[in-house]
Amino acid sequence: MDQGFQIKRPDLVLGLALIGIGAGAAALSASYDIGHLNDVGAGFFPLIVSACLMFCGLLIGLFSFTSEQTTLVLPKNGVRALFAFLCAIFAFAMTIEPLGLVPAIILTVVVSAFGSHEVVGKHILLVAIVLPILCYLTFILGLDMRVPAFQLGR
Repeated sequence: MDQGFQIKRPDLVLGLALIGIGAGAAALSASYDIGHLNDVGAGFFPLIVSACLMFCGLLIGLFSFTSEQTTLVLPKNGVRALFAFLCAIFAFAMTIEPLGLVPAIILTVVVSAFGSHEVVGKHILLVAIVLPILCYLTFILGLDMRVPAFQLGR
């Protein structure tokens, strides 16, 4: 029986992923002014966080060789769930500015629902109604964030 996707050294994969994410963030922070220790610029903090992330990735990757080798088995639907999760994040990022917070959250809920076979339509509908209301109350009214709730006409 096929169990799904297997990763032989998950700690090493995680360490390499953290190093890659940290390197990407460090490259992006290079476009900002770093400044000096007594007058830090906008790129200083992202660069420090990126360096810490790469260092943690390096430690995790090195310790993966000293620990007992394990195998992580992702079930077949786990890859589908991961893909739906990443697509939902991408959908939110691409739609929050042109559409606004509420439509972006509704789209995110619908896209993320494709990651599971067990989701019922009425549950998706309930979450797609309640979550935007809670986010509107929390972020726009409560925290006074300057994000439009709806921006369909622009």
